Formats: sequence, C-alpha cells, structure tokens
Amino acid sequence: YGNQYYRPRETNFATSRRFLEKEVFSSDITIAIPRNQVLCRCCVLNIKDYFCSRPENFDEKDVYVCESSYSSNARAFKKIKNWPQNNNYKLVQRDKNLEPKWVMFVSQEKAKERKEESAESEEREKVVDKEKPDGSSHDELVVVQDNAPSYNPQDCRIGDFVYVEPKEREIEPILLKIQRLWTNQEGQQMVYGNQYYRPRETNFATSRRFLEKEVFSSDITIAIPRNQVLGRCCV
Repeated sequence: YGNQYYRPRETNFATSRRFLEKEVFSSDITIAIPRNQVLCRCCVLNIKDYFCSRPENFDEKDVYVCESSYSSNARAFKKIKNWPQNNNYKLVQRDKNLEPKWVMFVSQEKAKERKEESAESEEREKVVDKEKPDGSSHDELVVVQDNAPSYNPQDCRIGDFVYVEPKEREIEPILLKIQRLWTNQEGQQMVYGNQYYRPRETNFATSRRFLEKEVFSSDITIAIPRNQVLGRCCV
C-alpha cells in the first residue's frame, strides 16, 4: 500500500507549463497492490538535493526529482514546503552539479483528445474512400482565385464558386458553391449554397498530407444575403 507519484504527462496542466526533466509529483492517490507486482526500486529526491547529490546504489535512470504535489481532484499543483526525511538511501555528492533541463509535455487529457480526433478522422477518411468511384477524387479539389479587378454580387449565377464575408474579420472568407438564388419576403436578395472547407478548417490525422490550395466539399449548406458575396473563385 502506498502513495502514487505522477509523471507530468499523467497530470492535467496548462500547455505553456514547463517541467524539469525527470520531474514527478506526489499525489493524493493511494493504491494497494500484490507485492509480486513490484518491479524494482527507484528514488525520488527533493529539488534541493537532486542537482548536487545522488543516492548510492541507484542508476541515474531510476532517480527522479520532486518539488510539488498534485491534486487529482483540483487538478492543481502545490509546492511542497516540508520534505520528509528518508533514511532508506544514502546521498553522496555529485562530481558535478546537474544543470536544470526544462521540457514540455502533452497532458494525458490532451493526448487522449488528439488520439480520439485522429482515430475519428481516419475512420471518416476510410468511409469517404470506400464511397468514391474508382479514379474519382470529387471531394478533394483545388481552389484557384479569380483575380478579376472587380466583382458585382448581382452577377452571381447558380453553379458559381464565391467568397463569402465571414462573421469575424480575422477569419478567411467562406468558400461557397451557389445552388440557389432568390429574393425573400423582405425584398432581400439571398444566396444559398454548399460550403467548401480548407484543410485547417477540418479535423484530420496528423500524418495526413494535403495538396497546396486543396479544399473539400462538405454536407454543410448556408443561406446568406447576396451583398455578403465578396468575389468569385474557381474549384
């Protein structure tokens, strides 16, 4: 029966947080296990001792440093003020003090999210590939901008690909294929169409590669006022 210590990747933390190399955290979790599941000994030193001392009869790979505790309920770290004395090992002076090395990790929660997103994306791609006829790549297309000096939204025609003004200024224009044009009851001219996505607007496996300027037909349709059409493009 004992108190469990966590490695950084086994905790939840801000993505900007850095950790000492080989840092671990005392936790509020205790577990009971059969003794035959114990593999071997290791050693955890407080931060004051770790850089200038080492425990006798331990390989360096089995020596860790601890400065803080971790609450699994609050998902928070807290510096340990009073480090308990441990007489199970003898410390000797290092020949040369260790230099602190800082590293960054992906938290367990984030890693799980990325793994799930990657798996979902790969499954979606498998389904799409099965649905494609041989030699067809109708949902993987290249967009080329029409560099006409001016464009009048009144010139919209069914079948045109157009840029649509996004709701937020920082976002790139929406790509739309026009399917319908009409005037609503308020007399406002409207455009309805199928939205196309850029790779960065989708979820995909990190190993997937894309063609430069590749876009994807989607099952999303939107209706917008015709005056939000910024210009034409071609897919």
